[in-house]
Amino acid sequence: MNSIYRSTAGREHIRHWCTDRLDKWPVPNERTMVTANGAQTHLVTAGTGPTTVVFVPGTSFNAAASLPLATALVAAGHRLVLPDVPGQPGLSSEERGISGGRLS
Repeated sequence: MNSIYRSTAGREHIRHWCTDRLDKWPVPNERTMVTANGAQTHLVTAGTGPTTVVFVPGTSFNAAASLPLATALVAAGHRLVLPDVPGQPGLSSEERGISGGRLS
């Protein structure tokens, strides 16, 4: 496996930080794992509004680092789906994607 982490300790530190932040987030939410294009993908879902917003964090970000924006979207009355992008720090697969490539 081609991991994004330099060490097991580094991976565990990031995963613990993410889990701790999400556990302390006061907004009711559900966390699930799905397989997306063959990669294990962590999703946070919150809110119950009629409009679903999918917010995909950018490079080197994740759901736990995006909670201020996530809180605002839920407070505005939206249902939110917030993934940790596989191959980026977070709770999804740590395996790097295709170098320089694009998903089909």
